[in-house]
Amino acid sequence: MTWADGSRWDLTRGRALVELLVGGYPSEEHMRILVQELGMSLSVMPPPMELGLRWYQLARKMHDAGTLRQAAESLVTNKPVLRVRVSELLDDDPAHAGNPQDPYEVLLLSGQRPLIGRPDLRTALRDFLDGNLPVLVVRGDPRTGKSYSLQLILHVTDGHPDILVRYIDFSPAAAGNDASALMTKLRRRLGLPPAEDLGQPTTRARSATELVEDLVDDLVGRYEFRDQVRRILVVDGLNRLDLQADVHQLVGMLMKEVIYRQLPRTQLVLTGYAGQFDPALGDSITPEQVVPITAADVRFYFERLVLHRTLTDDELDSLVGEVVTGEGDIEDLARRVRSAVLRLMRPVPVGGTR
Repeated sequence: MTWADGSRWDLTRGRALVELLVGGYPSEEHMRILVQELGMSLSVMPPPMELGLRWYQLARKMHDAGTLRQAAESLVTNKPVLRVRVSELLDDDPAHAGNPQDPYEVLLLSGQRPLIGRPDLRTALRDFLDGNLPVLVVRGDPRTGKSYSLQLILHVTDGHPDILVRYIDFSPAAAGNDASALMTKLRRRLGLPPAEDLGQPTTRARSATELVEDLVDDLVGRYEFRDQVRRILVVDGLNRLDLQADVHQLVGMLMKEVIYRQLPRTQLVLTGYAGQFDPALGDSITPEQVVPITAADVRFYFERLVLHRTLTDDELDSLVGEVVTGEGDIEDLARRVRSAVLRLMRPVPVGGTR
């Protein structure tokens, strides 16, 4: 049994398999015939939309129903040339080694970067994404790993053609420190031209409210934003001490527009945001307070790694003592954990032990 038969949807391989299914069953009639061959009700057919997105939704339903492998085998029957490629995609990806099946419980991110602890962040992000909630605010002391929220979002949404993540890094001083500078970067990430100059002596003279209202008008008026894609805007660096007050005004206004669904299918993630927000919006804002990593978090991390064998208590104690040295910051800890994990995941020599 592999991901194709179990409860875990392999984001990367699932997307690649969907692309093959789109080519093999390129019309609604083809899709209907396959659904009936699998013994599924036609009620699982997604509503009319872009073919790739429609197939992706149908493939997820097949996976949930346990018929995805059968659909892939039917594709091979019709196109034998795809046999090797489909067989590769139905297997588990070695890159998933070490990780639990649930993508929110990932332990090794892209590049084998460890994600240690963060149970509250994982829960908050699951609620935010699965519940399509409008705003997630991630707060915490400097160097506690707030940026991991972006890495987790990218991991969970990887392979979802209907979700687009846009990262706006406002942490460098060179990015500017006022509302106009933040909006310039935000518009660039969304593929929009700079805000129109209204003739004031400086761009900064435009109010934060005007900047956000212009953004909403431009997005709503553009054809490419009338699609079915969810856009997640991740704004980082909002805990800088040199930020002008109008930055918080702009962010507060942006939160309102997202909460009131004035931006098309848009969700907002703010990392390090220290500003206030309207108490009336509190129920629409998902807060997350990042806390420092503890030795207990590290031990639990090693306990949950999916390895070829179960680690003993003595081995766990030794690993924790090896990596929790009290030296450096969270990135230094992550590097030590990564080294230990890669050592644990090396193949055991045939007939030998470690």
